[in-house]
Amino acid sequence: MQFSLHRVPATGETGRRIRERRQRRRAEIDLAHQRVCEDVLKGRIRLADVDKSRVDLVRLQDDIAQIGQGRIADRAADRPGRADVGVITIRRIWERELTALEAGKPLKAWRRDPTIQPTAWYIDGSLARDGSSGEPEIVDVRPFVEIDLQLAALHGAD
Repeated sequence: MQFSLHRVPATGETGRRIRERRQRRRAEIDLAHQRVCEDVLKGRIRLADVDKSRVDLVRLQDDIAQIGQGRIADRAADRPGRADVGVITIRRIWERELTALEAGKPLKAWRRDPTIQPTAWYIDGSLARDGSSGEPEIVDVRPFVEIDLQLAALHGAD
């Protein structure tokens, strides 16, 4: 099951144009990325042959990269370098936390310093770049074909 939440700090005419553009793109997608991914990984089609206007290409590429690795990737042959420090750290955290979970030990109590606020999304009390305080609007940007596929998966149908 996948979902996306897109917070667009735009209101008024700009916000309307963004929503319209997203809905137009949503209506163009009639191939579920999950099914296309399966076809690519089974060798029935090549990614280069997929009509990219008919599929959510970002999700398709993510699926191919993630599902194509299999359930557990063998990291024994990895040779991480200095540029991989972030990946190494995340792997160590996952290993530590999953080992603790398996052993029934307490997990790290993560907390965020409330004084640290990202600025890219204008989290300063305003919802828009211009500082206006319009109400946030949730727009479902998943293509309809994916909603149908996910509902079928939820209810045990194929």
